[in-house]
Amino acid sequence: MNNPFKQIRWVLTAIALLAVGMKLAVAHEQETGVEVKPVREEKLANVPGQSLTAITVNYAPGGKSSPHQHAGSVFAYVLTGAIKSENSATGPAKVYRAGESFFEPEGSKHLISENASATEPASLLAVFVAADGAQLTAFDTAASATPAGQDLAHQILETMIQVHGVKAGHRPVHAKGIVCEGTFTPSADAATFSTAAHFQKASVPVTVRFSDGVPELAIPDNSPDAGPRGMAIRFELPGGEETDIIAMSHNGFVVGTGEEFLALQKSIVATDPSKPHQWPVEAFVASHPRALKFVVDNKVIPASFATEAFFSNDAFIFVNKDGLKQAGRYEILPVAGQHDLSDAEAKAKPADFLFDDLKTRLANGQVKFRLVVQLPNTGDPKSDPSLVWPDDRKTIEVGTISITSAVADSAATEKSLAFDPANLTDGIDLSDDELPALRSEVYALSVKYRHQTQPAQTSTASATANSK
Repeated sequence: MNNPFKQIRWVLTAIALLAVGMKLAVAHEQETGVEVKPVREEKLANVPGQSLTAITVNYAPGGKSSPHQHAGSVFAYVLTGAIKSENSATGPAKVYRAGESFFEPEGSKHLISENASATEPASLLAVFVAADGAQLTAFDTAASATPAGQDLAHQILETMIQVHGVKAGHRPVHAKGIVCEGTFTPSADAATFSTAAHFQKASVPVTVRFSDGVPELAIPDNSPDAGPRGMAIRFELPGGEETDIIAMSHNGFVVGTGEEFLALQKSIVATDPSKPHQWPVEAFVASHPRALKFVVDNKVIPASFATEAFFSNDAFIFVNKDGLKQAGRYEILPVAGQHDLSDAEAKAKPADFLFDDLKTRLANGQVKFRLVVQLPNTGDPKSDPSLVWPDDRKTIEVGTISITSAVADSAATEKSLAFDPANLTDGIDLSDDELPALRSEVYALSVKYRHQTQPAQTSTASATANSK
């Protein structure tokens, strides 16, 4: 293994060629678990008015700095551990490990500066070249005024794209998918339940995307790590409007709040399989029983997308013509019945069997699902999607989703698709469940991330997608 300290000398030599820099600053109240130590400060004789300053920055496990800006250019070299950094001028957040380096141009903002591990320390050497006497660091006081939801959404996405398997230009979850077309036909009871346009008499077109759950584009469908499966539906309403449902194949979300979801993603990023157990992600699920159930349940392999049930988990408010409001959660139930595979049956299947099976079924007829809304009893939690309502709760049949075909070029079509759980229509409102609005923000940031990165190319029709 390379010794990172052997390269310090050439780092200092290279930095001396830069033309700007800054004054040394020590630990600040907006830094948590961060210690700054001076190494050397010299005026540059060949660059009048400029000084070179070298420091080490030591991060305790979980240590981080608030967003800030430096007075000039910075070259950073990771000495130990792993540092997560994002600069406004150089692209999305990235984890840099010992022996790797990054550069911060003059005038840019250091948006993320933190230890990528919650259990191991980390350190870096930073070398600045700046005007004599310049202030090293100015913390962004405006960052504290950022709405909490927006800040949380940004943190979630930037953490998710650090998860192993995420590819630039693709969805950070549910990457392997297939796009289909069909219709939604409302039931006789739908129009009295909600004034939503697609719950009235006429059928409307739908676009549906089925997917495996993980970021790997080439995940085998029979892998116990491929769940949960996803089903995203876009209803094309009269007048050109659209509304979406995003559902997964597990009844109950992995956690109940955005903060918990961020903590889960951080534990995944911090997990190094080469280290001894207990890993950070294991510690997280051990302390979150519903997350552990989510992980275990999703190892079951369905026989087909057409025989899998899907759940919104989030609650929405349905409003009828009299203004009466009723909370409910979507259930999308296969008309063919729900069927799973045994371990032996799953192991015998080819890597793309779910996608191939769906295409075969559609070539021979329609694949249908019942769209049902489950209603809560008094006292049932509506704000926590990880808490499942009992099966004996009343349900309303609101219609049938009939999938008629896979689109001719699914890989190209899904690149322009970005489903949104908060993309609602008159007659359906958000509830006090905070996750649809938060997920909507994360998805919007994810689409931006997709367009800012180069899309990868693949010839596998079932294994291409973009950020969700």
